[in-house]
Amino acid sequence: MILLMALLTFITLYVSSKQTNNLIAPINSLNLDNPLANETYDDLSPLLIRLDQQKRDNQQQLQLINEQHREFDSITNNMQEGLIILGSNKSILSINQSACQIFNIHYENAINKNYLVLNRHEEFVKTIEDALNGNVRETSFNANGRLYQLIINPVTNNPERAAVLMLMDITEQHERENLRKEFSANVSHELKTPLTSIIGYAEIIENGIAKKDDIPKFAGQINSEAKQLLNLINDIILLSHLDESTAALHQEKADLRKITEDVVRSLQHKADQEDIKLLIKGESLSINGFTSILYEMIYNLVDNAIKYNKPHGQVVIQLEQHENQAIIEVRDNGIGIAKEHFNRIFERFYRVDKSHSRSTGGTGLGLSIVKNGAKLHNAVVTLESQENIGSSFRITFPLAE
Repeated sequence: MILLMALLTFITLYVSSKQTNNLIAPINSLNLDNPLANETYDDLSPLLIRLDQQKRDNQQQLQLINEQHREFDSITNNMQEGLIILGSNKSILSINQSACQIFNIHYENAINKNYLVLNRHEEFVKTIEDALNGNVRETSFNANGRLYQLIINPVTNNPERAAVLMLMDITEQHERENLRKEFSANVSHELKTPLTSIIGYAEIIENGIAKKDDIPKFAGQINSEAKQLLNLINDIILLSHLDESTAALHQEKADLRKITEDVVRSLQHKADQEDIKLLIKGESLSINGFTSILYEMIYNLVDNAIKYNKPHGQVVIQLEQHENQAIIEVRDNGIGIAKEHFNRIFERFYRVDKSHSRSTGGTGLGLSIVKNGAKLHNAVVTLESQENIGSSFRITFPLAE
């Protein structure tokens, strides 16, 4: 009896194992990459359908993530600003091309690396560490000869902290601000000089201190300083128009020869007083431009050529066409300009000889007007000069179509 029971138990276990293997075998051999392609018993069909749907959902989500990632890379890599995202472990999770260029580093050498691979400067490190501690920080630093503004916003997800870094090139902005400050300081000084003289002479006359014979001389000085002041104000206003907008100016076809003739007529008396001969050479040349600005440009060049000339000297205004360019050259046989001044001669209020410039009524803005006016007309100004031999200023314009 016992033997029979043991035999039945063995047979039952064997049959159960066989059936179990028959059930598991199709499951073990399922192709999960393509669940609906499996041939198996009907009871597994609902499971296979769900697996197939889950797979398709995962693929769609993965595709969406990849598309969003590509879109993010496309946007950030086309930004002029640098963008960096730091993780909680201070590693670089993302860095765009602009940031790589700013720090002069390859993408592969930066991604997933500690931010110290970018810059180890004490102020830079301190700013980032402070931001990673939850503080919004802003600073500036120099890299590759440029000035950059760095803004860092912390991203807090307790207990982890991350940060987003934005880098903007502020070199031109910084230079413009410095020029503005310098210009303001110079304007204040230049306005104060003639005003001080005017007030001084006026007070002497008003208080009856001046002798009767000196009053005409003092009045003449007041008149001269007032004209100098007016010239300075007019030049400042003109430069302001050139800097800010040309909306109020009317562009038209302008004849450089006619404008030059108008300038020479205006300055002929001054040239005669200094015994300077003015000559115009060349034919009419037409360009598209702003007549009033062109007049001021040529006027300043010829006026300077008279001021800084020698007794019995001459000023030649040459007009010529070269291919599709119109060239006007103002040359003199005056005192000339030393080469060390070439780089600064077009700066506002810069004077090679300050005492001579003021004595001849110069404002220090004439060549700056020439430079800015040339820029307005897409023209190029060049200078050639030798001391005690003379100077030549050439402006090359595109011809009118």
